[in-house]
Amino acid sequence: MRIAFISTYPPIECGLATYTKYLTDAMKKFKKEIFIVSQIGAKGENSFPVYTPQNNDIAYRLFHAVENLAPDIIHIEHEFGLYGSRRGFQIIDFLLRCKVTDTPVVTTLHTVFNNLTYTEKIIVQHIIDNSYAVIVH
Repeated sequence: MRIAFISTYPPIECGLATYTKYLTDAMKKFKKEIFIVSQIGAKGENSFPVYTPQNNDIAYRLFHAVENLAPDIIHIEHEFGLYGSRRGFQIIDFLLRCKVTDTPVVTTLHTVFNNLTYTEKIIVQHIIDNSYAVIVH
């Protein structure tokens, strides 16, 4: 099984990068083909650093990388602000692009608030509506 993770990744210093490293290392033990599509600065085997949070075309960059990898599943590690301006609004465009490939998307929500802003509500609703499964971590 080929799994493409969309996440930050070491040596980028953030909790999500560390979490993804531990998770992907564990999954490799089960003979899974793991790819990490990440921000520029990520390094490591099968990591593909393709964007910065300031890019205006994050959805395109992520989708182009994922399309070339042809994974069986896409796993998005989500925190607000990682995927562009306005709290990471470009993740919506990316999810819609993934829909045309019929590749299942699993999304892990790492930031959960009691009182979401209007923009955050829109983003979360699109994630829920366009993911095969949602994990709250």
